[in-house]
Amino acid sequence: MEIDSKEIITRARTRLILRQPFFGVVASYLKPAELKGMPFPAGTDGERLYYNPEMIKDTPIDEVETIIAHEVLHCAFLHHLRRGNRERMRWSIAADLSINPILVDAGFKLPERALYREEYSGMSAEQIYERIRTEKIDDGVYIIKDIKDGDILDGVIIDEHELWERAVEKLSEAEKKKIEEKWRERIVRAAEVAKQQGSLPAGLKRCVDELISPRLNWRDLLRMYISEKIHDDYTWMRPQKKLYTHGIYYPAIENGEGIEMAIGLDTSGSITGEELRDFISELQGIVSSFKRFRIHAFAVDAKIQTYKVIESLDAFNDFKVDIKGGGGTVFSEVFEKIEEEELNIKIMVWMTDLFASGIPKDAPPYDIIWLVPREHGNPPPYGEMIEFE
Repeated sequence: MEIDSKEIITRARTRLILRQPFFGVVASYLKPAELKGMPFPAGTDGERLYYNPEMIKDTPIDEVETIIAHEVLHCAFLHHLRRGNRERMRWSIAADLSINPILVDAGFKLPERALYREEYSGMSAEQIYERIRTEKIDDGVYIIKDIKDGDILDGVIIDEHELWERAVEKLSEAEKKKIEEKWRERIVRAAEVAKQQGSLPAGLKRCVDELISPRLNWRDLLRMYISEKIHDDYTWMRPQKKLYTHGIYYPAIENGEGIEMAIGLDTSGSITGEELRDFISELQGIVSSFKRFRIHAFAVDAKIQTYKVIESLDAFNDFKVDIKGGGGTVFSEVFEKIEEEELNIKIMVWMTDLFASGIPKDAPPYDIIWLVPREHGNPPPYGEMIEFE
């Protein structure tokens, strides 16, 4: 007797509960929904498990399990919420390349031609996205690129990602935050069940540990670090030489009463405008406790797009309006400008995902704080790093 597609989905989910409890528990939060005409066997919008009945009937049960587990990982890693301004299809490819090695490590067999590179194991979708930023995408489905040793990366997305876009395109940031928190609670519960049975895949452990571990508020950490790193050695008697070239004479700030620092904002697109403005508002509150302050503010993508010297609280608001960017990320011009103009800063704060070039190999003669999202590039060998959400 032929088994219908709904029964196949039910059996596959049951087998996951018994064999792979983490995936089975998370899959139980996704309500199965038939979607005829979908060009893939399955997909998710973060709430439902959509499946194409005709394709599912022709798919081996083991492969159906893999596809469901694949959808589970998209939800676990919140891929539907994390694209930001990244190119849609390239993000979809990066997301698949980040989770398929976890499935292989957990014992699943990937469908034929599913995107997979062992070298991407343990990397986030954001990190992989940067790796494949310049690679060719053929027909929106395959990624083909000559890479090291003439190798070819050739694969196909195995599920429908367009459902993500429809689900989140009209959501407010507050609504996205609620969805994120809901999924975190679900993942933690699923991880607890899997740990009790000794079957939590190694590739998921870091993600789950971060969800469970308490995190200090980045605002408190930033305030603490800036307060600690500002030294009481300023004086209004010492001029800054190179600013003569701009027709400006800036003496340094008086001992114990002021702060002079620089900020660099990565405006390449991976950090949202709301996050950048939130950071500026927080910094505005921090420096308002000083009698005097001077902030050298840079907005940077492939070059310096905006540079302003901020010496009043109102000037912060003007800088928010003038933030520009959207290209790649190169920081060298900022570090060169600070050195060439002998800016008398003691600390610099960068808000960036660290997927950038032009970061000096050697530490500059001032302290640096890197304010970064949870998924970020490799940190430089110097400076303090604070993660934000």
